[in-house]
Amino acid sequence: MILIKKKILRLAVISLVIVMSFAAVLPTYAAGDVNSTFSAGVYSSTAITTDGSLWAWGVRVNQLNKDESYEIPFIPTKIMDSVRFVSAGVVHSHAIAEDGSLWAWGLNISNLLGDGTDISRFSPVWIMDDVTSVSAGPIHSLAVKTDGSLWAWGSYVPILSEVEAYTNSFVPTMIMDDVASAVAGGSCSFVIKTDGSLWSWGRRNEGMLGDGTAYDRFEPVRSVPIKIMDNVVSVHAGLEYSIYAIKTDGSLWAWGNNDFGQLGDGTTTSSNSPIKIMDNVSTVSSGAAFTMAVKTDGSLWAWGNNNQGQLGDGTTTNRLSPVWIMNSVASVSCGGSHALAVKTDGSLWAWGSNDNGILGDGTGIERHTPIKIMENVQLPANSSNYIKVLVDYKLMTFESPPLIRNGRTMVPMMTLLDEFGYLYEYNIEHGTIKVENGETTLIMSISNYTPTINGEITMIDQPCILVNGVPLVPLRFIAETFGCMVEWNPITRTVIITK
Repeated sequence: MILIKKKILRLAVISLVIVMSFAAVLPTYAAGDVNSTFSAGVYSSTAITTDGSLWAWGVRVNQLNKDESYEIPFIPTKIMDSVRFVSAGVVHSHAIAEDGSLWAWGLNISNLLGDGTDISRFSPVWIMDDVTSVSAGPIHSLAVKTDGSLWAWGSYVPILSEVEAYTNSFVPTMIMDDVASAVAGGSCSFVIKTDGSLWSWGRRNEGMLGDGTAYDRFEPVRSVPIKIMDNVVSVHAGLEYSIYAIKTDGSLWAWGNNDFGQLGDGTTTSSNSPIKIMDNVSTVSSGAAFTMAVKTDGSLWAWGNNNQGQLGDGTTTNRLSPVWIMNSVASVSCGGSHALAVKTDGSLWAWGSNDNGILGDGTGIERHTPIKIMENVQLPANSSNYIKVLVDYKLMTFESPPLIRNGRTMVPMMTLLDEFGYLYEYNIEHGTIKVENGETTLIMSISNYTPTINGEITMIDQPCILVNGVPLVPLRFIAETFGCMVEWNPITRTVIITK
């Protein structure tokens, strides 16, 4: 008999809210994508395929160091295996492996890698463990660990008071707790806390902080971060002093610099407070003064600077308001002057500037409309068709994606029960699952419609299933069995569970 057991130190039921984001040549503000399976950097592009391997193309570290002994890869080149997420910055990148370990490579200017040195790395080096999200900024990086703690490293890490605003850190430094995700801008940072509130600190350049003020604010240790808004699920920092946030209702908000119409409000007037741009948005990304958003119906929209065709609309005309680009898009990532998009079939598309082969099509030809680069790219958790699960507004990640069967959301058993903190046993041979929280005992089986709760037989309309050897359990049934309230938001494809 093969039995998998999960032992925990305490069986207390935890209150949960689950809501199913050289110095002279560095752009001043940029932020790598948070928890994405592909990422458009300023000098390189990256993507994770369905087998977990990470691929990259564009400029290598060697070229940035003026070393011409290495050829620039104009097509995707394999970097490492077993990768869950990637974030490409300006001259460095970070990847989170499937085991939660964080890895880094690229130029180590300003201690960007976080490995305790200032040595540039030509291949990934280990940084830390237990990481759930990472953002590779231009001069500092941020990572959130599984316990909700926020860590930062690099130059101008905003962790001191207004008297001494910034520090330098060669290794990750703990900043604050109760964080769901974070984005590293230039000398500013943005954090979504576990209650869904968005906070910022650092320099206000061009109204980036979004608090409507005209002065700088600094770190959360000796001073208080600025609360910007509530009910936020993701935030993105653009390359040209502009910030974007998506709320739980799918509305997109923007603030900061608007010289090229990158905010998308139909003007070129900058704003130091959030303004609503559009509804029904699942993901957003911004590059050098241009922005792209994927709506919940899978349509891709673009606006802002278009001097190199980076909007993908077949022109080089700047747009002050969103214009439609294409359909069936899962997610998008904007680099300096190029963009990448993954469609719902897992194909990766690119357009815009193609300097140093950054599009990955094997040429250096600028593209004004999307061109297919590769197949079998993993769909990121912010995809337009991805069912989202967050714990205290922290996006859950699964070894296989959630599915809808017979109108019910099915999620991988062990990941869900580990997050709930319940004791469980899974008998692989007989396909039985036993779940306990100290007061309630649930026993169910693969493909069986009659589980028992504290010995009482009950009926369900969707039983547990096996997908590629992974047991998936009905999320609503599990949550309600253990006393949680369940809601479904069809706009954002989000399951909301409240204890």
